[in-house]
Amino acid sequence: MEIWIQDSAKALAQAIVAAASIVDFSAAVIDGGFPHWVRSRVVQATIDEAAKLDLQGVVMPEIIEGAVGAQARAIGGASLPIFARYLTDQNVLFKEVDHAEGT
Repeated sequence: MEIWIQDSAKALAQAIVAAASIVDFSAAVIDGGFPHWVRSRVVQATIDEAAKLDLQGVVMPEIIEGAVGAQARAIGGASLPIFARYLTDQNVLFKEVDHAEGT
């Protein structure tokens, strides 16, 4: 388990620093369908790994634990109809367009 935590933390730290280098955000929330003690260790290990990286010019977000846990899949699934109804279509740029020029 410790090897998985360290490998995950290193990858998460790199992803967070890479994202923070181009987008300003206040927090990186780490959560998942695993026990609380695993989440706590992953968060702390990610903080430690991020501190080892070159952060020059990067405004680091706070790395925090989420609270949804194993319920994330159910909540995400339940939100899909809401997203489909009320969010902007993110695929509009990739759709084929029929031109009205006699085609």
